[in-house]
Amino acid sequence: MFSITITGYYSTTIMKVTPELIIISENEKGKKIPLTGATYSLGRSSSCDICLQDPAVSATHCEIVRLDSGHYIMRDLDSTNGSKINDKYVKSVELKNGDILRIGKVELLYSLEKVSTLSSSGGAKTIIDLANIGDSEPIAPMANVSDIPRRDNVIRKDKLFSKITIYVSILLVIAIIGLILWLLVI
Repeated sequence: MFSITITGYYSTTIMKVTPELIIISENEKGKKIPLTGATYSLGRSSSCDICLQDPAVSATHCEIVRLDSGHYIMRDLDSTNGSKINDKYVKSVELKNGDILRIGKVELLYSLEKVSTLSSSGGAKTIIDLANIGDSEPIAPMANVSDIPRRDNVIRKDKLFSKITIYVSILLVIAIIGLILWLLVI
């Protein structure tokens, strides 16, 4: 957790950056897991700090560790199916705002939520600071989210099948006419 003190219109502004994981796949979609500790184990086992109930997740799949700098890294623990960050297999990587972790079939968004607490005589206010989001990596589109085929591919295949059927039918008609003419000549 990072804190910055700024003096402004209000007497004091304290800015906190609270890293968190947000589940963005099917089960428990939207669940937020704040990262305030030093180390988190992720896996299917109930002994893990973050338990992910997915058969493609290893018992102890990976870990998230806070460095001395305050940043977090994700480290794969030789899991059976590996760990992905933004659709790339990784063994160890420093997490950045907007990274998508894929562990088995579970996808989690690594988010740095910026919160400001403003103190004034009227009380405290919480504001989400969106000013510095521009320096983050764009979120990669999720691959294989749905098993529903794209409709344009189905249409192309249908048109190709129709064209082949027409050509075969024309060749068959020509062959039959040729056979009839040959039989009449003999």
